[in-house]
Amino acid sequence: MTTVDDFDEYMDADGYVTKGGPVVADVLCDVKFLRDTIEIPVLGASNIYRPGKVKLASCKITRVRPRTTASLDGSAMTATPSTGAAETLKTARSLAADGWVDNTDTAIAAASRIRLTVATSAITTAGYIVIVGEDSDGNHIEEAVSVGLLGVGEYATSARAFLKAYGTYNHGVASTGVGTLTIASITGSSTYTIDDPEIFDLVIGVSKGTKSVVYTLPDCWIPDFGLNFSALDKEVREEHEVKMRKPSAVSMVETIT
Repeated sequence: MTTVDDFDEYMDADGYVTKGGPVVADVLCDVKFLRDTIEIPVLGASNIYRPGKVKLASCKITRVRPRTTASLDGSAMTATPSTGAAETLKTARSLAADGWVDNTDTAIAAASRIRLTVATSAITTAGYIVIVGEDSDGNHIEEAVSVGLLGVGEYATSARAFLKAYGTYNHGVASTGVGTLTIASITGSSTYTIDDPEIFDLVIGVSKGTKSVVYTLPDCWIPDFGLNFSALDKEVREEHEVKMRKPSAVSMVETIT
């Protein structure tokens, strides 16, 4: 028997979506355009119908929320996120006892996550370091960062972004000898606040070998963002609607060779 692994039909696995150039992997996409129908009344006879304007009836992107790449939520919030600033806030922060220690530098150039790096002596007793400061809107914030049994050079990092970090409170973290931490803000994480959203071109297509159908939707944006999860044993998904400035600007290229 001869098996054939390249049938004539398109399969979902052949699909792809690109947003502003890069391919957005593992995406389910549903897009539909609709042309309005104009109804013209006629006395004593059936009405006359004519084709009208084109509109984007629906466009939805769904994917498993990634951990190693950025989600799509940020582009719905702003086109220019803050990426943090690398500054040393406190050197040789002692772990000799529980309690409060002021940072030497308290103002950060951009909202940033805070990293606690073991500078001397491995940590032998786990606990929490509470960072106290302000967010990008000037609101008072605190975060208790869990610090485990870390060796010299290893670190723990806050989840929240601080624009000011006044100091840290040690709760239970101890090391052999008099261990110390380096408290520093870091780059490499993005902070999103509400501003004008990112405007991008969305390319939606299916391909099989040299055959393809590709739709291009220029000047799109994502109007919704948020977080949705239901159970510990299920993947967290992100679902986004897509809006388009001028639906009549859509184009479609079908290649059959």
